[in-house]
Amino acid sequence: MAPMYYFIFKDNEGRQKFPNAGSFMLLSAIVLLVGGCGFAVTRLGVVLGSSFSWDEKTLFEFSLTLYGMSALIVYLAHVYRNWRETGGASAFSTETQDFVMAYNEGPKT
Repeated sequence: MAPMYYFIFKDNEGRQKFPNAGSFMLLSAIVLLVGGCGFAVTRLGVVLGSSFSWDEKTLFEFSLTLYGMSALIVYLAHVYRNWRETGGASAFSTETQDFVMAYNEGPKT
């Protein structure tokens, strides 16, 4: 999650600002808090000798879901960063213009 916070807080103004930064921050904070609470409950039960224990299948599904959400959030942040730093929109525009010009210059049947 740390790369996403870096991209959000990086000093960019205007159109370069990270889109929906608040939503990404809230979602990542929820994922981190839920994961931390799950870990704390699991470890606290062992430390205190509590009889509560997670069902292994449920724990695995819970962990897999949190991991998937974390990976998706970081992936979206990296996609946005790469799009912005490589000039993705202008690259698509240039490629589209080149394609249209090549198509228009091609043989007409």
